[in-house]
Amino acid sequence: MHNPKTTKNESKAKSLYRAASSPDFSWERTMQSLRGYNREVIKMSKAEEILIPLDLSTLDKPEARKMEALDRVGKEAEKGYWMIGAVGILEEEKLLLECSLYSVKEEGFLSRNKEIEGALLRIKEQTLGKKAIYLMDMGFDDAKMMKGIEEQGDKFIVRAYHDRGIEVKGKRRKLKAYLKEKKIALYLELQVKVKEARKKVKFSLKYIPEGYIEVEGKKLKVGVIYLESKEEELREMMLITNLEVKDGMGAVEVVRKYLRRWVVEDFFKFVKDSLKLEAIRVLELGKIRALLSWVMVAAGYIYGIHSRMNGEEEIIRVLGTLGGWIGRGKIGKEVLKRGLERFLELINTIAILEALGADIGKMRKAIVGR
Repeated sequence: MHNPKTTKNESKAKSLYRAASSPDFSWERTMQSLRGYNREVIKMSKAEEILIPLDLSTLDKPEARKMEALDRVGKEAEKGYWMIGAVGILEEEKLLLECSLYSVKEEGFLSRNKEIEGALLRIKEQTLGKKAIYLMDMGFDDAKMMKGIEEQGDKFIVRAYHDRGIEVKGKRRKLKAYLKEKKIALYLELQVKVKEARKKVKFSLKYIPEGYIEVEGKKLKVGVIYLESKEEELREMMLITNLEVKDGMGAVEVVRKYLRRWVVEDFFKFVKDSLKLEAIRVLELGKIRALLSWVMVAAGYIYGIHSRMNGEEEIIRVLGTLGGWIGRGKIGKEVLKRGLERFLELINTIAILEALGADIGKMRKAIVGR
């Protein structure tokens, strides 16, 4: 007797295999489609500014042996790859603007700064002239990068890592020494993340409304905000920005903007913990990038980023079908998560079988009939 359920499963298997084996299954194609979606949303938005938390994280593969161009990444120098991610915050709308992966061991690699410059250019193409404010952690504390963002007409707030020289009122001094002598401007309480938990912490705040740091022989005008607390895990935080810091309340506004960068940190943690991103086993770097892009688009939808996206997008439609969506109504988050898990299971299975020398072509023909 004909079993309708079997036919549906065969259809899903064919759809999935075609997606995974197609030449169009690439990071470039997926991100190009996503950027088009982002531009449409940004074009329709009435918001004047877009906050862009930029994140540098890692895809750890400590047990890997044969994956292409394995790098040493993170504080522990584990085997893996570097990832650059950016989320755009447009009033209450959130968009995945960038998701790229690089390795210093990859053939043709130029530099970390070139990778970040490329990411910034791709982001710039999507913002359509809106005022962009980049929110960056200590890994992006690079004066050349700040200068580049300034030159492209955008703003930045960077958490400082280096104790650099700064010129204030014609005198040049080390930044921390200058701030130590400054009087506390005000006290405030902020909701911050400490050891992966959110809690209210009391801070004292000092600020430099106008100073200059030297970049390649030129002066870059910046403001500096210094926060200090008694919290063991967050003793101090120093922010450098090219936004105006006219007074204490202006400094507080800069701090509040910066704290929204934890959206992107939370998102990547969700991807790694919930969707098992680091379980990917394919060997070729191009395929790893392609899988990363699919995972990120699906994760964004599940997490509430690019929330307007639904079955009209190919990735969401294919993964939704794999998760049990029947082609009608909204694709639920659990359905999409289930579909993504099935997709990654199949890709990892294929990678293992290929490594064992199995003839995937013959197996495919036996499963799907052609």
